[in-house]
Amino acid sequence: MKVNPSIERIREVFEYNPEMGTLRWKITNSPRAVAGSIAGTRMKNGYLGVGLDKADHYVHRLAWALTYNRWPFQIDHINNNKADNRLCNLREADFSKNAVNRPIRRDNKSGETGVHFDKSRNQWKVDVGHKTHGRFNSKKEAIKKRRKMAKLAYGEFCYHS
Repeated sequence: MKVNPSIERIREVFEYNPEMGTLRWKITNSPRAVAGSIAGTRMKNGYLGVGLDKADHYVHRLAWALTYNRWPFQIDHINNNKADNRLCNLREADFSKNAVNRPIRRDNKSGETGVHFDKSRNQWKVDVGHKTHGRFNSKKEAIKKRRKMAKLAYGEFCYHS
């Protein structure tokens, strides 16, 4: 299991600009990590990562630790852009809240999470969580209902496509 560096260590090495969402090196750590340069490279999963003390760390977690002087449980990128580490785009979340704010799946055919066409009834079905919230003759009605129910269930973490 990876151990987080101390906040003091992070402060020695990095400077965070919350408006720009950038982490900069304060020291020269390697030929590619020069003092004053932006720290972090895009990883395969879309997040920005940076190496420190022989371990990889997510830039958004380092930014949170520098800003709030503590490590977060999980961080949610509000706009779903994993590389946008501006402080206004980051919020602490638990697993379930973070899971709710996900973009629409590629295999979704309705264009809206939680709205599915029920062929057996020839109607649009609305699901939020594990509960069905009705069936509708039009997709537009179904989307309206889904958004209303999702907002009630998930609050600010609710994602709309």
